[in-house]
Amino acid sequence: MATESALSPGAVTPVTEPVQPTNVSQVLESLVEQFASQQAIATFRQNTTWQRTVLQSRTAGQGYNNELPASVDIGLPNNGLSVYLGIKHVTTITVANTNATAETLNISPWFPYNLYASNQLSINGQGNSPHAVSSLGDLMVAVRSKLASLVKGERNAPPNAFVSVVFNSLTPTASTLFSLSGYQSVSVAASTTGTIVVTWYEKHKLAYSRLNPMGTIPLNNTQLNAVFTKTQAPAYTSQTNASVALYNVPNGVNITVQDTLYPTYYYWATPQDPSVYAKFVSQVYIVSEQSNITTNATGQQAFQYNLPLSQYITALHTFWTDGNGNPLTIYGNVDNINLWLAAGTVRPVVFDTGTHQFEQALDYGQDFSVVPGYLLWDGNDTAELPMISDDTGWFNTYNASNPALVADIIGNPALPVKTRVVRESLVDGTIQTYTG
Repeated sequence: MATESALSPGAVTPVTEPVQPTNVSQVLESLVEQFASQQAIATFRQNTTWQRTVLQSRTAGQGYNNELPASVDIGLPNNGLSVYLGIKHVTTITVANTNATAETLNISPWFPYNLYASNQLSINGQGNSPHAVSSLGDLMVAVRSKLASLVKGERNAPPNAFVSVVFNSLTPTASTLFSLSGYQSVSVAASTTGTIVVTWYEKHKLAYSRLNPMGTIPLNNTQLNAVFTKTQAPAYTSQTNASVALYNVPNGVNITVQDTLYPTYYYWATPQDPSVYAKFVSQVYIVSEQSNITTNATGQQAFQYNLPLSQYITALHTFWTDGNGNPLTIYGNVDNINLWLAAGTVRPVVFDTGTHQFEQALDYGQDFSVVPGYLLWDGNDTAELPMISDDTGWFNTYNASNPALVADIIGNPALPVKTRVVRESLVDGTIQTYTG
């Protein structure tokens, strides 16, 4: 668990505060230590089976003459111990050009995963949410241990395993750079209406992993009412803002979005002996996103984001845009990433982005600088195969003093720089205690 103090040369001096805080409960501490031995996990897996339940479809929408709701609720059944919620989307975007000339609009490199701004799980309709993140953030969480699967090969030549796009009465232009859909723009003829039909898939994690049930939610408890709410983001803008699904949309071009969702709930069958899974439901797996973190200047340590206390942080997914909403070039605009304690006098994690790029390319088999505006710190990237790593690199903020994520902003990006941080973490306590 991130126990080494890596100090910047000549920048700070060691302090007496321990890098590894100690006031975490014996249950969570014991379970985290067992993570490496796999004993408790093996016992659990020997006493359960993999299950799934197909749920009723829903439809959301937005745009011109649209009467569909912009958000949908998906109630999770009281079955077993949660793993994840999978969703197949079939999204139809109608592009109606009322102008007497042909028009062109741009497609975001993050499309279609920027169609939903919020995916939030509520338990009994109250308290903190253990899962509150955008669809773009959820995508990177889902593929964290296998990031190469997202960008390997010709990702700008769909259909692929993530996204399939069909254009009707429209003329698309393939992207020359990385794009989740494979396209950078689409043209519509004068006085013509066409459609973009996108089939895409999501995986919303509700436990640490399919292998490790830490933080699973005991939905076998009928006293727990779990509802997953998905809320759409604005799907189009007339501005040059590549963080929006469709941008540079000309006046006179009307957009309507209709998205049909086909959810499936995945879970482990409840072991007959409660002691087999009791430890795993005694902590909460959290996926949480903080958006619109604003940095108004460039320079050393210009970006500073205070991390929450009393968590084992397992990963931080960051997305960076300039003042116009366009993804930053990470290795030209962000450098010297630090996870620090006590105002930087203790720095368990320090890396420059070039070295980080090299090391991730070795471990994941892919250079992730191609993903626009994205930078990952992975607490599991402590082995050549991160998916079989242990808890060695997790960042423990129990009893910590002012933990923070800090970075230099370099180059000349349009200000203010906007950052969103998606945190994966484990917290001591039951889901009932956490949600209040």
